[in-house]
Amino acid sequence: MYRAVLRREPDIGGMATYVQYLNSGHSVLQAVKKLSDSEEFRAGVGTPTPTNSVRELTQKIRQAQLERETYDAFGSKALAELYKFDERFAASQEKYLDLHRNRFYEIDCAVANLFNMNPGNASILDFGYSINSHVLKEAIPNGNVSIADRPYMKVPTGKFHSSLKVDLADDGLDNHDWGVRFDIIVFSEVIEHVMVHPVRILKFLLKHLELGGCVVLTTPNVFSRGRLDRIRQRRSPLPPYPLEYTQRDAPHFHIREYSMSDMLEMIEAAGGKSRAFFFSACWDEDAGKHIPVEEFGNLFIVFGKA
Repeated sequence: MYRAVLRREPDIGGMATYVQYLNSGHSVLQAVKKLSDSEEFRAGVGTPTPTNSVRELTQKIRQAQLERETYDAFGSKALAELYKFDERFAASQEKYLDLHRNRFYEIDCAVANLFNMNPGNASILDFGYSINSHVLKEAIPNGNVSIADRPYMKVPTGKFHSSLKVDLADDGLDNHDWGVRFDIIVFSEVIEHVMVHPVRILKFLLKHLELGGCVVLTTPNVFSRGRLDRIRQRRSPLPPYPLEYTQRDAPHFHIREYSMSDMLEMIEAAGGKSRAFFFSACWDEDAGKHIPVEEFGNLFIVFGKA
């Protein structure tokens, strides 16, 4: 039953539990149903089972801390601010906001919940400057929001607590240190774009955390429903470099995508420890109600120093 349902060998405790269950008069069919109703099966084969503390924090950060109507107003205000800065960039970010609104809302609610657990002038770094950097500033007015991006990226001056630069693909990344530490680092939809081993990047993020601080990381799920559908058709789940892209567009291309197990194992290898994680349906909308949780489109992980 374990091999058929959970695709693994039984552990000693589980074996004893199910032998006792069968010996007490339950049928094999009832035992299979009990096993398939387990949290491990529902989470998905090969998906790590969260501890009680991970499950508790996951539940807390997923609370809708921000009213949706108020949040949309933050987006409108941020757009107006961006249009004063750079009209061309603002136009692209308006489309970006429309496409990523659910993802931004989920991230910003999580950051607001983490901030409220330790209120005060917490330092927040949004890694990868975008319109959401401005929205975060509106959503958490008491937080010191800084931004970080590539050296050549144009960013507004005087709008954020500080503005930092780094090339994550730099061979010297291991020795790079900004000399500042943050309570919360938002690292959303970045790691899949960088041609470098994720452990190096994760170590860099952990280096810049305050003691007790955390990184909020999101990235596409390589085993999402859409990806699995392509695999079933014997097609690559990841598209080739777009024909219309130039070398300048390379940072927008997904070098590689990851599974939840991949990311959690690499966080541990980097010297980190996961504190919360879940599969996000921010890309799936109504379809998210009709597919297994582990096939949702995005991974959402909060981690800190081990």
